[in-house]
Amino acid sequence: ARALAQWAQCERPIGLGLLSELLMSRRGEVELRALNPLLGEQDARAAMDGTAALLLRVSRSIFAAKARAVAWKLQRTLASLKAKLSAGGGAAAQADVAQAVASLRVVSETLARTLCFRRAHVTPPKRAPPGAAGVGADGVVPASLDPRMLVFEFAGGMVLRPPQVSLISKLVSGATQGRSMCHQMLMGEGKTTVIAP
Repeated sequence: ARALAQWAQCERPIGLGLLSELLMSRRGEVELRALNPLLGEQDARAAMDGTAALLLRVSRSIFAAKARAVAWKLQRTLASLKAKLSAGGGAAAQADVAQAVASLRVVSETLARTLCFRRAHVTPPKRAPPGAAGVGADGVVPASLDPRMLVFEFAGGMVLRPPQVSLISKLVSGATQGRSMCHQMLMGEGKTTVIAP
């Protein structure tokens, strides 16, 4: 009956889009079990955890591809510097070498920042003081993440920067408390692509 309902498009098929929506819902597991009554509690939890893991992996792969592009640029910059050093020459050649060194510094710093990047909306597991709430049997508070930000990263093909996550959290907190807020940002900090949406 379920297959017939899905075939007739009376029931929405459960795919990545729907699972991502359910991941952002506080009642995602309950809603998933309502859509598929054959799922048990553990199966629904596993589906939500698997969805989060998939979104994390795909988002990280996109970020790794960007890091690889920066690494290739660094390689080309190094080759250019080597060629300029081999050519020798007068004052003009020294100016070219100085420019290549400056470019090398910028590209290498960009690569270092890219490789050392940490997701701002993910809290890693940590040891908790005795008697703390939400602690596992091993005394460790499990890792946690904001699924709304994870889905946003996945949909946008980006990884949110810490200042963006902090500002979004501030704006959401103000909105839930009924306060109006205004914040000024510089060009390139994600006003249009991150904060406004």
